[in-house]
Amino acid sequence: MLMDHNKNNNKEKQKFQPQTSKQQEKKNEFEIFQDDEEDDDLSKSIYHNPKKDQTIVEFEDVETWEDEKMCSFIGDGPNRYEYTIIQNFDESLSFKLRDAIVKSKGNPFSKDVRTLILEQCNFEQYLEDNIDSCSLLKNVPQLKTGGTLQCGNDMYKVAKILGKGGFGSVFEVRNMKNNESYAAKQEKSPNLWEYYILIELVSRLSSKNINHLIPAYMHVCKAIVANNASVLISEYSPHGSLIDVCNKIKQGTSKNVDEYIGMNFTSQLLSIIDYLHSCHIIHADIKPDNFVLMSKYNAIGMKVPSLQLIDFGSAIDMDSFDKDDEFTYVVKTDNFTCCEMLENRPWTYQTDLFGICGTAHVILFGKYMEVEKKSSNWQIKTRFPRYFQKDIWDIFFNTLLNVPD
Repeated sequence: MLMDHNKNNNKEKQKFQPQTSKQQEKKNEFEIFQDDEEDDDLSKSIYHNPKKDQTIVEFEDVETWEDEKMCSFIGDGPNRYEYTIIQNFDESLSFKLRDAIVKSKGNPFSKDVRTLILEQCNFEQYLEDNIDSCSLLKNVPQLKTGGTLQCGNDMYKVAKILGKGGFGSVFEVRNMKNNESYAAKQEKSPNLWEYYILIELVSRLSSKNINHLIPAYMHVCKAIVANNASVLISEYSPHGSLIDVCNKIKQGTSKNVDEYIGMNFTSQLLSIIDYLHSCHIIHADIKPDNFVLMSKYNAIGMKVPSLQLIDFGSAIDMDSFDKDDEFTYVVKTDNFTCCEMLENRPWTYQTDLFGICGTAHVILFGKYMEVEKKSSNWQIKTRFPRYFQKDIWDIFFNTLLNVPD
């Protein structure tokens, strides 16, 4: 059962004004941009022909990958644990943060807001507390297939590139001591925010005595934070994302994922997001690409979820906002813009619930979800096959797509 994270409607809520179109189009480090898919049903399919897939271009322009000359980390060795002097907490940061939140006009992804949150929580202390697993360097080289990466006392061989996005690349790397595979996510400039969120999430889950759910979320085994880039080393999924899983099933059976398996996966999605929200964290980028299968599916005797939620770069720490704060920023990821955003209404946790629906829709139907509003309720456009448990799925989609303000 989903936990109730809705606000008290009788209280006066602080609402922000929507951004102008020019503000929405302005590119910054944390924005999510619209896909270039055509608006036809065929384009909504998640299935692809592996023979026609384009090879990922691994290397970017060398000129864009250079050392940061203004070093904030002290030290002369290339792979030493180097850290800055921890500053005393400044009480004025709370006022500065509140002012930045107001000026952001409902944009929780504001770089200024995130920077002040990191300063307020004394992020340097986070780095020192995790010094055994985090290397703080002047600069880190660009990862390349066939190259090596040193993190503390461990040396990794870069096996292959797994994916590349607007903010960085993900590689499979292998520990040269035991040949065990890991995923290494490198971003330029350094992504301190995602590292902070992942550390906070583990801490909050542990404080609630729900450690058994920790494997359901991306876990940083090792990290490198440098002036020019960051590298987060986490568990490697040999089975890939839910998109990969759906494609493998389609290629092997010529069918979509079985409804019963879809129900099990959807149950895991609900549990993972429910506990995430109980920690006052919004993922804000829930989609099938960001769930990976960590172990083979087994419906019997599963003690931990087989799915893991990854990519917390867009996450929102609600503990840093007032309890009545809401957002009006419109995320433009095609097919994953929640109903509140479509109607220019304020939102918080609803964006993740919409993402659950969109992910479940991909699993069940093999295509991205489209929604429409009939009367006063939002619903999916796709019709259920006759053999589906229509009553169950109607409740699922109608409930999550129509969350009260």
